[in-house]
Amino acid sequence: MLSAAFGMNGAERERRLRMNQITDADRAALRALKPVIERHMATIVDAFYAHIGQFPDAMAIVTSAGS
Repeated sequence: MLSAAFGMNGAERERRLRMNQITDADRAALRALKPVIERHMATIVDAFYAHIGQFPDAMAIVTSAGS
């Protein structure tokens, strides 16, 4: 599971889902969209970094997280 790759246990994963208000319905929708997202992942990631790069404070958070 991806959360284990980030060193998160089940309790931490659930805490983050609650913190970000990600519901079971949200998770189901993301699972349904997974094939589409995977096909366009490079474009999505490039657009994310192009956008966030315009905001130095936000980019500092991303880079400090190791991305």
